[in-house]
Amino acid sequence: MSDGMSPVVCPMCDGEIAGPGFLVEAARSKGRRRWGVRELICEPCYRRGFSTTEDGRIVSTAFTERQRDRFEWYSLAGRGTEQPAEPCAACGRQVVRNSDPLLKRVTCSHSCSTSLTRTRNGNNGSGQPCETCGTTVTTGRADSRYCSAACRQKAYRQRASTGAAAARPLLDARGRRMPQRSQLKALSGGMAHLGGLCEAFTRTGSVEGTADSAEVDQWSGDLAEAREVVEVLRQKFRDRSGAADVPVNSEPIPVRPVQRKNVAAGVAGLSGLCAGLSGVGELGAEVTPELAAQWQEQAAEALAGIDHIVNVLDTHSHE
Repeated sequence: MSDGMSPVVCPMCDGEIAGPGFLVEAARSKGRRRWGVRELICEPCYRRGFSTTEDGRIVSTAFTERQRDRFEWYSLAGRGTEQPAEPCAACGRQVVRNSDPLLKRVTCSHSCSTSLTRTRNGNNGSGQPCETCGTTVTTGRADSRYCSAACRQKAYRQRASTGAAAARPLLDARGRRMPQRSQLKALSGGMAHLGGLCEAFTRTGSVEGTADSAEVDQWSGDLAEAREVVEVLRQKFRDRSGAADVPVNSEPIPVRPVQRKNVAAGVAGLSGLCAGLSGVGELGAEVTPELAAQWQEQAAEALAGIDHIVNVLDTHSHE
């Protein structure tokens, strides 16, 4: 082993690899997780991984000699035949592997492969200020944005907290939390649900079934709150799109009567959805003017649907 080279422990026997290491395709496991790795094992453990015979009987088999608790190796890395030991291109450790045209260079570990890539690219960093602390980036790749892993993690947490504030949880038509990763995804899903609910309201000709005045008053109050939320969103979309205000269609054509239970479910879904939409603050840069113009029209159609069902409920309460 070269001076200054860190020792490598064989994962099969826990002994230090004194001579050349054999680079094998292997797998590690923890609980139900299992993942593939390439690791060095010592020559005795590698040779024991092949069946041997003595007096015509099998002394050892590959199946039993290649397994250990949470570690198992399958074959020597590469697709050809076993090659003589070669030095690792990064640290100089002697490595044995199979010949393979796809393996252009010999490395003994993932860390050595990463180190070699950085060295080949200069390992001098970008020379630009770190986006987190402002320190000049002098190590790593030529496009490095951060001077250390700590600064990279801090920047990720800042982005995550900003994204959470920009896109608060939204509820779907059943009042369940809608999964989202950005304000764009949240608004896309929210406006789609809103459009479907309010289109159903627009098609309501009358309400069939008994509903007392207290229930109708509750529905009207929920619809009034939802209308305020949609009106605020329409104003935000108008400001972002720069388009003229889309007029609300005040004369929808009713086509069918609707059961009271369906009205109750629709109003409850709309109330939950708008409760989530009310959490949308300033529109992010991902909401383009084109999207804002499209959602502005959808918001105007939704307002028409809300106004129509309010009128229907008002007529129903006076019957």
